[in-house]
Amino acid sequence: MNVNLDLMLSPNDKDVIRLDVSNMAAPDPMQAILLALSELPQQKILNVSHRKEPFPLYSILKKQGFEYVTQSTKEGFLISIWRCTVTDINALNKARS
Repeated sequence: MNVNLDLMLSPNDKDVIRLDVSNMAAPDPMQAILLALSELPQQKILNVSHRKEPFPLYSILKKQGFEYVTQSTKEGFLISIWRCTVTDINALNKARS
């Protein structure tokens, strides 16, 4: 099963791994996120709660073949990260057109 647009819009709890790094001091959030991503199964989404928007993380995600969506929340930011596949790219392109 590949992560698709429908899953991103309404993921089931079993498809999501949650990681709260909002109370960690740098560089611990980046290290925790990268460790979690190294173990992230293809069909799962990592939802990271962070007090700051992790701009340095974004280029790393792209280089390692991940996609992400960042949302601003009352507490900080929620970053949803998943492994990008050809199916994901096709679904996103279709949704955008």
